[in-house]
Amino acid sequence: MQLSRLFHSLSASVQEQEMNELLEMNETTKTYGLTLAPEDVKSMLEARNRALSGYGRVELGIEAAKELIELFSSSSLIRQEEYAETLKSCKKFIIG
Repeated sequence: MQLSRLFHSLSASVQEQEMNELLEMNETTKTYGLTLAPEDVKSMLEARNRALSGYGRVELGIEAAKELIELFSSSSLIRQEEYAETLKSCKKFIIG
């Protein structure tokens, strides 16, 4: 039982750190008029985890997500209203 709680606690800590790292990307992307809300980041991470699990894969770290954010934030074709959904869709495409 203790091991299960420890694993869950560690997993929650990692997820919180990943969320914070992605939210920090807003400092860069806001110059393009694009930001992610905490709910957007949480949804992105959940979608990533579902996609990885569906393919039986594991991703260590969130560097790929950070690179997508950097790449797409400078595009003049992406609007704030569709920003988070575009990132989620791209991440699913890359994983699959």
